[in-house]
Amino acid sequence: MQDILVAITSVIIFLIVYEVAMYVLAILGSTKLELLSLPDGIKGNVEGLISFIQSIYGKPITLRVWADINRTEWISYNMLLHKPVIIVNLASLIELGKDGYAKVFLAHEVCHIKRKSSVKALIISPLLISLIIPVYMYAIKFTNILLTLATLTCFAITIFITLKFISAYDEFKTDECTAKILGIDYVLKAYNYIASKYGDNKLKQRHYRLPFLITMLIKGELPIEKRIENISKVRGTNLK
Repeated sequence: MQDILVAITSVIIFLIVYEVAMYVLAILGSTKLELLSLPDGIKGNVEGLISFIQSIYGKPITLRVWADINRTEWISYNMLLHKPVIIVNLASLIELGKDGYAKVFLAHEVCHIKRKSSVKALIISPLLISLIIPVYMYAIKFTNILLTLATLTCFAITIFITLKFISAYDEFKTDECTAKILGIDYVLKAYNYIASKYGDNKLKQRHYRLPFLITMLIKGELPIEKRIENISKVRGTNLK
């Protein structure tokens, strides 16, 4: 029993250290957005976006941009001992700002911070993954090696799917939080804009052909069409 507890603790510590390391690497791979370095025609727009995220959060948030211009993802971190951070691609921030949709995706990241998504992931993921240890200790007692492998595989897949669904639920609730701030129609308009401008037609078709779970497992993220569907479902309901 003591060996199992030591193994579980070791796995939890390793995964927490890994998550913190990813946060540190993200900070090191980005720079704080400096308004003075932006052209005059863009500076005012970006300054307004910074004021916007500060106003909806009510506390200071650091806006950073990726040093590598090829990194296009927008992410947020809300570590307990550090000011919340949103990291974006500068080119897409400027482009979406011109098109009038940057507020939607910034508000989405602010909602992640409000919901403490990164903190939840830091706690839930290591706890769930560490459960593989006692299952492994139980499964290796089987005399049939195939039964041992099948048990471990099924449990690992179950953990993986559970984490994916937790992530999907968090994304859905974050989308609803965004809609509560900016309005459902505005959020839907922004998501449809992204789907039409950046979405690949073949990819969109594949999203509808494959079950949602398969798509999520393959892509590792929620397809924009599923986000649109979810937001559309809450129209006419009270967003809480």
